[in-house]
Parts: sequence; structure tokens; C-alpha cells
Amino acid sequence: MRWSPVSGAELLEQAARDGIDISYVLRRPDVATGLIVEVLDSHAHWRHLQDLPSPRC
Repeated sequence: MRWSPVSGAELLEQAARDGIDISYVLRRPDVATGLIVEVLDSHAHWRHLQDLPSPRC
């Protein structure tokens, strides 16, 4: 699988189309988006995936 960057808006639109409840998603304009996802693979192992922006000091 090849990774391709997408916007937060695109991710939310896809999640909604897939039937995922996005009513608790909070977005702040002009702030970098972080993503944390828990995934269960076909061997029943949990995977923690994250893509977080660098912290601002």
C-alpha cells in the first residue's frame, strides 16, 4: 500500500461515508491536525498508528 497525504477534511468526509460517527471530532482553524488510530489486524493484534505535528514551543 502506498501512502498519500490527504487533508483532514477529506479524512472526515471518507469516515462519514464509511458510517463512522464523526460527531465528536473537533477541528480548530489554522491549527495542524494530528491523527491517532487504533487498528485491529487480521491476527487480532492491536496496532497504534499516529501522525502528529511537531509541538510548538
